[in-house]
Amino acid sequence: NLRSDNNGDDNNNNNEGGPAMIRVKDFEATFVERLSGGLLRLQDLAGIAPLLDWKKPELPKLVLGRLRSFLDGSAEAWCKAADCSAETELTYGRALLRRLYGDLSLSDRLEVVRKLLPSQTCGAPAMLKVERERFLETAIRGLEELSVSDLRRRFAARFEGEVAEDHGGPRRDFFGNFGGRLVQDLPHLWRRLPKGAIVPVADLIAEGTPKEQLPSSSESVSEAYRAC
Repeated sequence: NLRSDNNGDDNNNNNEGGPAMIRVKDFEATFVERLSGGLLRLQDLAGIAPLLDWKKPELPKLVLGRLRSFLDGSAEAWCKAADCSAETELTYGRALLRRLYGDLSLSDRLEVVRKLLPSQTCGAPAMLKVERERFLETAIRGLEELSVSDLRRRFAARFEGEVAEDHGGPRRDFFGNFGGRLVQDLPHLWRRLPKGAIVPVADLIAEGTPKEQLPSSSESVSEAYRAC
């Protein structure tokens, strides 16, 4: 952490005011203390990422292990001891993942994501109930009602009025219908702006005739993205 004490004039070459003072903040002691105490945060790693040798297997292993604990919800006590939040750490973790794996192929990056997700063998599957007559509406609303932990579990679909255990068939039927309906209903869900960008249409607009522009307020735009 460098700070120049030349009154903000970095281009001042005369020595009338004396030499510019540069103060260097020593982060090493705090870093070592956190590391030895098991409280090294991802934000600490991200802050000095360019200085670290990421080819050493210990560093990627630390990042992946920490991210996995945040995603499965087992790091609450650690976050309290380390004075951080899981949300903040996940933000820094995404940046570190880009540094570590950003140059890999898509299939390799997806494999990293798969390894980060909690085990799918634990607990009952997250059940999504849909109606064929109102497929897209009930599917989207059902997905919105699932919690983050539900979305990380195994997934099963059940069609109202139909008796079937989901051993893969109803789930494949759901995704097939979902993809087909998205193509069919695409003009009512997304709009292309004059400059070419594609943006979602808000619920109230999607239920009627699409309008030319989205609401101007940031809150309304955020709600539009969440709805779609």
